[in-house]
Amino acid sequence: MRDAKGKQIRALDAASEWVRSFDVSPVKCLVVCRGPVRKEAFEVFDQIGLREYGMLLSEKDSVVYPRCLAPELRDLRFPANVHRVADYMGVGQEEKLERIAEIVQIGESHGYTHIFAGYGFMAEDADFIEAIEASSLRFIGPSSEVIKRAGAKDEAKKLARSLGNAVVPGVDNVSALALVARAGDREALEALARENDLDFSWDANVDLEENAEQLLQAGYANSVEIVTIEELQKKAEHESEKIWKEYPGKRIRYKCIGGGGGKGQRVVTHVTETSAAVMDILAEQKVLEPGSNRNFLIELNL
Repeated sequence: MRDAKGKQIRALDAASEWVRSFDVSPVKCLVVCRGPVRKEAFEVFDQIGLREYGMLLSEKDSVVYPRCLAPELRDLRFPANVHRVADYMGVGQEEKLERIAEIVQIGESHGYTHIFAGYGFMAEDADFIEAIEASSLRFIGPSSEVIKRAGAKDEAKKLARSLGNAVVPGVDNVSALALVARAGDREALEALARENDLDFSWDANVDLEENAEQLLQAGYANSVEIVTIEELQKKAEHESEKIWKEYPGKRIRYKCIGGGGGKGQRVVTHVTETSAAVMDILAEQKVLEPGSNRNFLIELNL
């Protein structure tokens, strides 16, 4: 920021008491994203006067691309604040929760006050943010409740549609549709819940697809696979054919409900590309493990 004379200053040094209320000098922030966003965060932190900051260094950063992915290591002002981890989010729900617990433990044990996760991926993961909210740390970004309603792309589209807003034509519940294709009534869903020992009760106030979604959520919470990748691929082909029938000649995009930076999405022009595209986006989002939330959007590529 700049003062009345145009000189760059920190909030701590401002003449205005109100401006000084934005002082961030007590903050010690752990940055858990990688790449240019992390480097830019460090530059901004220096400009605004953060007391201290640190970073994670994954095996991919330090072994596979020791210089390309972590250039900020060369001039990091706090070399002791580099914390090595195997990965940021792991593979599958169980490993993801282990990684989250490890990150929170690093933050608390090293005296950090805040965590910044950049944009997309971890910054849009409600489980990650909930774990931070339950700790002594603070998350720089939206709350977990906001992320649940708007951070996940499928929930965001449902919310927008419920408010009467226009959304890109397509499907946002392919996982539920795939489940309904196999278990197409109340009895079948309840039998599946009993078979997998899941806490599920039929809700007469919502339709079959929404009940299927509730059963899927129970499965995710217990790392139980309810719908297979093959079923998702088959249903994606079916739904894509329906979209192409209504919008001939258009391209279709498959996009995972989380993530950012261009990852977790593919654009296809023919149904023969669907199976590989679905596998690619699920692999990029690291949701191949059984019990992971593999839902994704199928929509016109506008």
